[in-house]
Amino acid sequence: IKKYSKAIVLYTDVINRRIHTLGESHKETLNTKYFLADYIKAIELYTDVMNRRIDILGKDHQLTLLVHSRIISLQSRNIENAEEFENALVKFEETLISGYERVGHEDEDMIIAFSNLASTYRNIDKIHEAIRVQEIILSNQLDKDEIHLDLLRIMNNLANDYRKTNELNEAIALHKKVLENRIKLYPEDLEEIVCADQFS
Repeated sequence: IKKYSKAIVLYTDVINRRIHTLGESHKETLNTKYFLADYIKAIELYTDVMNRRIDILGKDHQLTLLVHSRIISLQSRNIENAEEFENALVKFEETLISGYERVGHEDEDMIIAFSNLASTYRNIDKIHEAIRVQEIILSNQLDKDEIHLDLLRIMNNLANDYRKTNELNEAIALHKKVLENRIKLYPEDLEEIVCADQFS
């Protein structure tokens, strides 16, 4: 988080210096503005989409929750008020869990929203919270005959989180499941998958 905030400050400083030395419309000035706006504008656009979806679909609809999860994840990279952000995060998680129970465990938008929520917790160094929300999703999915790509990503991320918290048996078991399912999904890439797994 600190590195991301520092990057924004540095980009802003570079922009100001380039405006002074090169001018407002110089190519290098605009390039730097673009990189800074990539983060700021994304939140603005996502917020506009979310508000429109709230008007049309309601605040608890899975598509609304999906874009809301993306906003929360982006905001977690540059927190201005930690207490305010964490309060908003708690409320969002409550809404997300309620929506998940309402629409069922198969909805891919909700699964991705939970993945974004886990990323948010990682961004603020709350690995155990990231683990908890991923376990909510996977508790209803691991016994399936076929696991789709989004779930595989969550499984892999969760395994890595287990490694960070020294839950090595859980990490190994989950990495094995990821490998088994990747082989099922991509049998033509078997050699590449196995080689990559050896070096992960």
